[in-house]
Amino acid sequence: MVSVISLFCGCGGSSLGYKRANCNIVLATDFNPRALTTYSLNFPDTNVLLADIRTLNLSTIQNLTNLKAGELDILDGSPPCTPFSLSGSRQKGWGKSIRHAGESNLQLQTTNDLFYEYIRMVKELKPKTFVAENVRGLIIGKAKGYFLDIIKKMRELDYDVQIFDVNAKDFEVAQSRPRIIITGIRNDIIQVATKLKKHSIITFYEAMKDLIIPSKDIEILKQAFLKSSKYQFQARTKQGHYVSDYTFNKSYAYNFVRANLNQPSPTILAHSRQIIHPTQNRWLTLAEVKRLASFPDDFKFLSENDGYIRIGNSVPPNLIKNIALYIIEKAQLDCPRPKQVIGK
Repeated sequence: MVSVISLFCGCGGSSLGYKRANCNIVLATDFNPRALTTYSLNFPDTNVLLADIRTLNLSTIQNLTNLKAGELDILDGSPPCTPFSLSGSRQKGWGKSIRHAGESNLQLQTTNDLFYEYIRMVKELKPKTFVAENVRGLIIGKAKGYFLDIIKKMRELDYDVQIFDVNAKDFEVAQSRPRIIITGIRNDIIQVATKLKKHSIITFYEAMKDLIIPSKDIEILKQAFLKSSKYQFQARTKQGHYVSDYTFNKSYAYNFVRANLNQPSPTILAHSRQIIHPTQNRWLTLAEVKRLASFPDDFKFLSENDGYIRIGNSVPPNLIKNIALYIIEKAQLDCPRPKQVIGK
């Protein structure tokens, strides 16, 4: 079975994707204790480690997995993206200690160096392949120089590096979520010709058609919506439109949007009250958000609010499933080959 180590694992969105691609997650690590607790609720048999990536090294990984340098099939990682997100403050937050989106109880952390820490782990572990995911804002504006330096350093480690500018809606996710995927295949691995396969979009309606939501849950969200200070604008907002389309100040509530029943959902952020139901004046339930993000209905969270935060900060499982299937085929990771250990 294809082996995977997941850095910045969060609640397990990427791990779900790898499992759907028939991979074995041998270790999952994260800096966030609540995220890792949620992860363990859903992956009780996976070895987890609460740690800042800055403290990890080859010796730590070997002690936990018995993998030598060069043996790991896929090193997965999605370094926190808040400073580069187009929905945030962009370069105003670069180099500053911040909290990740929705994480009011988490200690402050600088994040600009985390991609370089991920590259350090690639250098030490020498995996056959790696997959890194991040926001599309990483390739736009002043962030592009940072991005190009990342790619340069990855290629210097003797990997064939590819960059994919994708949208999760093309990969079995009922959500429009633009992302950058970076894949690397070690230069000694023989590759076969293959393409990243896209799928037909899944609309909001299609994602929800067999979902039953208790009426009391709907009523709670209707009342919360009614009490919102932005209610007069939210209630007028048509399907597929942002609340800011109905205000004089276009920066007011610019992330608030009403979903379109016949399209994938807008991008889900790390809080519950951002996407308005297509045909009802209410916010989305956690059950609906799970469907839009390709999480299973029975996925466990510590609370409703925890669920919104975790999903908003997660990689959609089906997006990673398709990336995993692509790189497994391209690098022939599931084909028997002589055992090979790359020296330090």
